[in-house]
Amino acid sequence: MDLPISGCFRILNRQDIPVFYKAYPAGKNTNMRVMKQILSKAVFVKQAGGPPFIFEKIVILYLIYQQHPDSYMMCIELTPVSRLPEKTWKHKLYYQVSNVLFCYKNEILEPRYLVFILLFSLSSLLFGGCANVKPPAPFVPVKAYVLKNVEYAVSTDTTGLPQHLTLDIYFPAQTKAAQKFPLFVMMHAGSYQVGNKEWQKSQCAIMADSGFIAVSINYRKGWRSESGCYGSVFTLSQAEYRAMQDARASLRFLVSKAKLYNIDTSWIFTGGESAGAAIALNASYATDNDGVGGDPEMAISLGTLNNSGNNLPHTYTIKGICNKSGAISDSAFITSSTAIPTISFHGSKDQLVPIDKGYFLGCHKTPAFGSLCIHRRLLAANSISVLYIKKGAPHMPTEFSPEFTMSKVAVFFRQIMLGTAKSEMFIE
Repeated sequence: MDLPISGCFRILNRQDIPVFYKAYPAGKNTNMRVMKQILSKAVFVKQAGGPPFIFEKIVILYLIYQQHPDSYMMCIELTPVSRLPEKTWKHKLYYQVSNVLFCYKNEILEPRYLVFILLFSLSSLLFGGCANVKPPAPFVPVKAYVLKNVEYAVSTDTTGLPQHLTLDIYFPAQTKAAQKFPLFVMMHAGSYQVGNKEWQKSQCAIMADSGFIAVSINYRKGWRSESGCYGSVFTLSQAEYRAMQDARASLRFLVSKAKLYNIDTSWIFTGGESAGAAIALNASYATDNDGVGGDPEMAISLGTLNNSGNNLPHTYTIKGICNKSGAISDSAFITSSTAIPTISFHGSKDQLVPIDKGYFLGCHKTPAFGSLCIHRRLLAANSISVLYIKKGAPHMPTEFSPEFTMSKVAVFFRQIMLGTAKSEMFIE
């Protein structure tokens, strides 16, 4: 929550320790007088018309890198050594520095994530002794790391209860200040029944190594499935539609955090495996009027595609799609005005998701248009398509491993960014 003092301070929850920060850029003109001002204001935080907050422990976050204002911070933890009676509120409260932590993007880092060393003598450092501290170097490279279980939406599940949806963010190594990265969001497989974001761990790690901010999301699952075509096709369509809503909610959330996460919103890509690929494809093309499986009433019963999970208004444009053994619900979605460059991988003998025209799970009630059909539609629309086919292979061929596929996906996306991508087909 924000304190009622002109928005200067903000509380960040860290267990039961109140945390304050004020962004004072550190540069060659910065001295410890500024640090002392920060500490002084921090301990004099007041409620409107009330006494100052008295804490047993507070943490002050001091911005130390002017070039990257949402990134590195030095965190000074203070504990009180004395305070004057409450009637003398205008006087100082005295705190002693008890610890130095390190922060990244307003989050306190665990020791294993420390990427720089700050020599800081604590034994003799009291509140008035900050003048001995010198600002560190302007930038230190950041190693790749993962930010896990970030909540991006709260949506209604199949039982009518709220479900908290989370994602993992795989950050690439940062080699220069204010560096931004293209975004890649990946959806897992599982026939809309099983699976979670951990299934995309290897794929996301490879994409992060290739210079992308890679994200794996959890999405809502569940439908009344039975053997053959005896399951409820309507609930299957609902499951796919919910997943599309969640994919879009995750993208709105990430775009809203573009500055915090250093995302280059000019270059946003999506992808998935099997059902996850279908989510990526349909979420990129379908409109509320399209629905799923030709059922525009879906938006009435479940809400619109862009109005679920969060109320963020942020928009985005998908620049490329990775389709691994997936299909689109209607090939007519792909036109010259809507076509998105796509790289696809598919086994020629896939019995679950057809490589060309067929049915999802082999059921005659669920049409699916696979990678080969998508490839033809994109070429007809004068767009770009790269297709890898494994002859005689079943659903999700083992030959199309994360190492094989994601290296090619990264190259393809980079070519899109450079304007050098071209259509190709490989049959192995």
